[in-house]
Amino acid sequence: MFERIQFEEGETLILTVRKHWFVLFGQCVGLVILLITPFILFAVIASNSEYINQFASKLGGIDLGNVLTFLSALWGLMIWIGLFMVWTNYYLDIWAVTTLRVIVVDQRGLFHRTVSSFRLERLQDIHVEVNGIIATMLDFGTIRAETAGHGEEAFVMHGAPMPQDIKSAILGHADALMPKENSTPSHDQTSTQ
Repeated sequence: MFERIQFEEGETLILTVRKHWFVLFGQCVGLVILLITPFILFAVIASNSEYINQFASKLGGIDLGNVLTFLSALWGLMIWIGLFMVWTNYYLDIWAVTTLRVIVVDQRGLFHRTVSSFRLERLQDIHVEVNGIIATMLDFGTIRAETAGHGEEAFVMHGAPMPQDIKSAILGHADALMPKENSTPSHDQTSTQ
């Protein structure tokens, strides 16, 4: 992905950040539960076979086993596509911190991606928020970077791993770009001997 992003002269990549693995895990567990639920319902329905036979006879002798197999396969395919979308969003959502700027790639669905960046010297505030016991124990949270400029848009990454370390890295490089105040004596001063 970074082959398409043109770096400026003297700009080097310092850090790349993807969402924490637990965010991916949580989304996948939800989809796996959705995958299993119909099969549990089919098992419960199959245990009452007398009602199924009565229902099938009212439908004109349709083989309910084939219908349920088709619906199960269709449901599994939809869940597989959902898992693929979750993985794609996880893998392609990324923050890249360079010596001059932060590049934010936000994947929204399969075919919509937003790439934006902000220069470190325009950084006004960076805020970290960690909510919950699991997020605290596994050290992940939300990073919100606000910049000086015409837009009110903040750059946000939910589920960022080690957010305090990322904040420190960004602030460290932003501070390095700031000009030093009064580091050299002014030309108006004369020395006396």
